[in-house]
Amino acid sequence: MKAFLDFLASPAGIAVYCIVAVAIVVFFFSVNYRFFAKRALDVIFGALLAAVTLPVLGVCAAVCRYRAGRVFDYIVIAGRDGEPVKARVFCAGGGLGKRISRLPLLLSVVTGGLSFIGPALLTYTESVLVPEEYSARFDVRPGLLAAASESFDSQPEYPELFAADCRYPERYSLWRDVRTLFLRLFRALRGEGWRLEPGGYIASLQTSGKLNEEELVEAEQLSREEQLEYRRRKMRVG
Repeated sequence: MKAFLDFLASPAGIAVYCIVAVAIVVFFFSVNYRFFAKRALDVIFGALLAAVTLPVLGVCAAVCRYRAGRVFDYIVIAGRDGEPVKARVFCAGGGLGKRISRLPLLLSVVTGGLSFIGPALLTYTESVLVPEEYSARFDVRPGLLAAASESFDSQPEYPELFAADCRYPERYSLWRDVRTLFLRLFRALRGEGWRLEPGGYIASLQTSGKLNEEELVEAEQLSREEQLEYRRRKMRVG
């Protein structure tokens, strides 16, 4: 026993102990990823990233306040089970790039509306227009990084993207999400990867002639009604 304790006190022993401890923690999170670990990691890393980027957030907030007179715009994202998630982004009038303007979405990761990795983000109006056959994509929280990004080397069509999104709730795991994260970072460093077209799903439907102005107005009205009904249900439950 004394020899074992002496070994643990040595640099080699400490190294072995740390490796074993990390392996146990990783195994624990991997086994419980679908139960609570994914959400726990979202909170932990979301809070850490928010803290690290706090100076950037402060500068961006000041710029938006100076240029536009306000700091935030609000968007409503379709969350898990179609729940409307009201999220902050830096205001469009601030002149910030799209990626920088979305930094405040980290707060929605911490509070539980979004995840780091999941189906691609859709506004609530866009979600109303998604065909019923792709409803499985709403079984989990949407992600700041689209899990489907690992499946495509170039920009996919929306039906292909939605089909990939539908596979995510059945297949996601700690290892798949880590692989998606590192693959996305690697491609970003090389200037590769894809981005969805400007204007999002609605613009895609309009360009292809599958959505006219009257239908868009109807979708926006339905979106408002569903959000209102959700708030009413939440108030009754509360």
